Amino acid sequence: MLMPIKNLFSIIKKRFKPFLEKEEIFKAWLEVADFGKPIFFKNKELVILVANSAIAQELQYQSFEIIKKINKKLGSKIIQRLRFKVC
Repeated sequence: MLMPIKNLFSIIKKRFKPFLEKEEIFKAWLEVADFGKPIFFKNKELVILVANSAIAQELQYQSFEIIKKINKKLGSKIIQRLRFKVC
């Protein structure tokens, strides 16, 4: 039996939502912050890879404002915490 296209798109969207959400979050980070690369998102925590501890400390200091800006771009409070990992 054939499925209506509308139902098919709904199923696809639901199945791939976590992947699409992650891509949107990573894109929002790159638009908001000058340093670091997002590498992981889980349980409302975004993990950012940075070059050194000085950058990590500065970004940690600004994390409240960064989270606010990213969530505004995404249209909801998806991110609650930022964690920085030095490479």
